Amino acid sequence: MAHLTPTCGLLTACLFVAAGPTGDAGATSAMPVQVKLEAGPIQEGKQLFNLTLRMKKGWQISANQPGDVDLVPTVVEVTDGGNPVRATVHYPKGTVRRNQAVGDYRVYEGTVMIALDVAYAPPFEVRVRFQAWNDRKCLAPMTVKVKVP
Repeated sequence: MAHLTPTCGLLTACLFVAAGPTGDAGATSAMPVQVKLEAGPIQEGKQLFNLTLRMKKGWQISANQPGDVDLVPTVVEVTDGGNPVRATVHYPKGTVRRNQAVGDYRVYEGTVMIALDVAYAPPFEVRVRFQAWNDRKCLAPMTVKVKVP
């Protein structure tokens, strides 16, 4: 798997794009990141969900806490009609990458599971915001929305 190198300059480009305009995107097969939400059991009045992010080979996204670099973190929100819903999100740490230009940072690559505990009855919407890149290009930040009926 190709990783960013200090000489490619792509990570710096991602830092620049992160400050630019954002867009919404649905989960399509052409996207480098596929998003899947699966309902689990109800425990102690909370609905459990598993959110799976599957990156195509060679693609990565910033972890929820990418480190001191100015990357767009992966963020999961639960909303109803645009209003926040009480939920606990359990993010994995991610993999540490090293770059001479910007230092250490954390990414998600391959398949990542994010657990959600939602203390709210459907319908609601789960929004996943992230920025994907590979060794050739850096996409603008995007939000994938998954409706829970």
